[in-house]
Amino acid sequence: MKYIIIIDEKFFDFGKAELDSIITDNTSKFIKLANRFFLFECNQNIPSNHKFSFIEGIVPVEKIDCNINDYEKIAEAIKSMLNKNKSFKIEALNLNVHNEHSAKDIEVKLGTILESQGYSVDLKNPLLNVYLFLSKPGIFVGSLPSPDSINANQFRFSKKSAISRAQFKLEEALNFFKINNLKTVMDIGAAPGGWSLVMLSRGAKVIAVDNALLNYKELLGSGSKKFIIFSDSVEHFDNYTKEHTKIIPIKSLYSLNLSDIDFDLCHIKEGIEKIDFEKLKIKVDALLIDMNIAPAKSAEEACKLSKMLNDNGLLLMTVKLVDDNINKNIKDAEDVLAGCYKHIELKRLPHNRKEITLFAKLK
Repeated sequence: MKYIIIIDEKFFDFGKAELDSIITDNTSKFIKLANRFFLFECNQNIPSNHKFSFIEGIVPVEKIDCNINDYEKIAEAIKSMLNKNKSFKIEALNLNVHNEHSAKDIEVKLGTILESQGYSVDLKNPLLNVYLFLSKPGIFVGSLPSPDSINANQFRFSKKSAISRAQFKLEEALNFFKINNLKTVMDIGAAPGGWSLVMLSRGAKVIAVDNALLNYKELLGSGSKKFIIFSDSVEHFDNYTKEHTKIIPIKSLYSLNLSDIDFDLCHIKEGIEKIDFEKLKIKVDALLIDMNIAPAKSAEEACKLSKMLNDNGLLLMTVKLVDDNINKNIKDAEDVLAGCYKHIELKRLPHNRKEITLFAKLK
């Protein structure tokens, strides 16, 4: 069996260990094709439903013995994966191979050939994604079902506009860990507001905590949402924010029962070290923590804040890899969290950079 494995090279040893835990074939081998892309050969099938923490994508492939310009032969190989009743899309990925034609040209040529034979190309919502990997060891072709498969979205960062890259990280984490139906969440390190925007779009009430300003205009959207801000520095807000939000002095934070206040987003504009969270009159379903601090420090904050969680509450936390000792970074966070949380899972997400996302449940 042949597979194209997509993995950040910083996490290669972790990904290899994950495969070793399910593959007993001691003759298996990796061949590097390009940055993040490896050919993996073994005598076993990799279960398609297996959840990997560090491997970003796995595509089962076959090698095509032909020249890159032999489009008819490549189309014939792709045709064996297709069904005339199901639409498809071809994505060609050039893995450091010189070729006179661009990947887009190759996709168009192959799509045209297959359409002429009765197969249906759908670039927006295909039922099957066909991948053509052009590498020095040869041409490999494989496919993955469903355009929204997590494995099918690993190859390129999204180009959509957003408040921040963090927005995509949270969407990916919610989908991967199958987190739904959160009613109230606390977003720690919220600025500029990407995670808060995602949760608002999913119908949750959000308590955003950050001493920095949020992108209120983007968060407010059409202006139909109800926003309150706890802050003593009214002069920092522009006229739009003052007009569309209710700004309350910080001293009122502990006397008010937040559970009884009607809001979509509550921004506590204060550093977390200055907030007495135990005095806040509200509980949340999930803590979302994305702070640019050492892993152990993030974990300590998560434990302090665990008292804010309802029973069966969840934690989603970004573990920042502050140096090259990835094992230590992860272990530092896990060791601290073990005192308050259970079922700790890790996932290297497509929009993670020098970081990894951690999921856990309250003990």
